[in-house]
Amino acid sequence: MRIHKAISRVLKFPKSTVTDTIIQYKNFNTGLMAKRRHALKTMDGQLNINYY
Repeated sequence: MRIHKAISRVLKFPKSTVTDTIIQYKNFNTGLMAKRRHALKTMDGQLNINYY
């Protein structure tokens, strides 16, 4: 893949590292992107009523 080769050249990482990282990212269960169903507390302990 030419894109992986270009990325590895720019970042000065081995092509295998770039390829493995991209494959891991594609296969990653993106639970981080799921909407949160609860209110978060702010640093001072107050409830943040904006749901994420």
